[in-house]
Amino acid sequence: MRIDRSSGDLNLVWGEDRVRDHRRAGAIRTSKFQLRDEKSYRAVCLPLRQRAF
Repeated sequence: MRIDRSSGDLNLVWGEDRVRDHRRAGAIRTSKFQLRDEKSYRAVCLPLRQRAF
């Protein structure tokens, strides 16, 4: 999370990592896939912006 006190901008980024096994048809071993799900949120906090000036 990042807050910019001069402009009142708020940035929030979070993510989730998952590892899944995947077996192809006829394969002896499984393959591992790493999946990353990332979300972000951006907002402006007006009271914080007004308080700075």
